[in-house]
Amino acid sequence: MLKGRGLITIGIFSAIYFVINFAFMLMGGLRPVMWILICVFSVCRFFFPE
Repeated sequence: MLKGRGLITIGIFSAIYFVINFAFMLMGGLRPVMWILICVFSVCRFFFPE
């Protein structure tokens, strides 16, 4: 049976794992959005040069 300290340790490591996993999923999900934004910015730069 786990005591209080063991449960706290499991909770901390679970939170760290969740944050790392969430960060990698976020980076993977933003990639298609970045493709669209790069296309939009290049078209705007081509048609509206400074």
